[in-house]
Amino acid sequence: MNPDGSTENILHIVTDSDRESAADDGKTWQALIRQGKLRLSKDRRKAKIKWDLWADHNLAGKLNIKSRGMELSELTVFHGRVLTVDDRTGMVYEIRGNDAIPWVFLNSGPGNTTEGFKAEWMTIKDDLLYVGSHGNEWRGPNGEVVHENNMWVKTISRSGAVKHHDWRKIFDKIRNACGIRKPGYLTHEAVQYSEIRKTWFFLPRKASKTAYDEPADERKGTNFLIVGDRHLKRFRAIKYSEIRKTWFFLPRKASKTAYDEPADERKGTNFLIVGDQHLKRFRAIKIGRLTDPTRGFSAFDFVPGTDDFLIAALKTREVAEEPLTTYFTVFDINGKVILADEEIEGNLKFEGLFFV
Repeated sequence: MNPDGSTENILHIVTDSDRESAADDGKTWQALIRQGKLRLSKDRRKAKIKWDLWADHNLAGKLNIKSRGMELSELTVFHGRVLTVDDRTGMVYEIRGNDAIPWVFLNSGPGNTTEGFKAEWMTIKDDLLYVGSHGNEWRGPNGEVVHENNMWVKTISRSGAVKHHDWRKIFDKIRNACGIRKPGYLTHEAVQYSEIRKTWFFLPRKASKTAYDEPADERKGTNFLIVGDRHLKRFRAIKYSEIRKTWFFLPRKASKTAYDEPADERKGTNFLIVGDQHLKRFRAIKIGRLTDPTRGFSAFDFVPGTDDFLIAALKTREVAEEPLTTYFTVFDINGKVILADEEIEGNLKFEGLFFV
């Protein structure tokens, strides 16, 4: 604690650079880790972030699928292991220095496929590491459902044992909590469980009431915070917090219509979805005003020392023919913004966030 009563916490963020992850040697793929310091005022009404660009360093690995790899989506610590996950290969890595050491492989869907799991978020509940994906259907050009592999969730034990869980009904409840019905969708990349609040928290990246359309999706960002009880039975639209015994979801996108690739760029959300620890009840809360739907939540973590009341989050902006951009923001679980979107230097796509 500082003399003025303010507190400081160190955090790390990691990139998902897609095709740009390939190193020049053609044999290595890499991601960038950046360190920051978040300063919070004594009354917790003001926040300031400072990034240490001199501490930037690359994390390297050699595993790839079709020359794609090290497209990292999340950071967490599980039983002393600093872990990250590649959404291209489905590999969960342990970070040791500048190396990514393969630990557990996750395949897509119910575990009977040959493809890697498109892992987008991780959280810890009941001594298990939960790993999830976008939580929506994959549709063909005519709107038909091709597969629902991204609606399965994996749990990993301390020893690395994997189980596959069908979350299709749960993701439907979360979608419905935001007033969205099929073929509309939410895109999830930011989910946490709060043990303190016995609650799940979801921050969707995108939200759309229409079917997926790629250009439109660029502007489907949301400001939803979706809250679900610990049993995942009831949801209201506001990550699982181990402290609060609650799941928290920050959807990246939301749409009330089926997926359309161009439209999807503008489906960013400001939803925080909160669910009880059993994922039975959910509620949705809006984070401030949605001023730019091209920005969608890609990661978040609870600020240490706040009893899982304050959330630090990343938003990414991916629009065709325009530079990639990532923003950092802080808000509380009631949707009040403490630090408005602040651009992170470098035109990089950061998708993992973790407090040291």
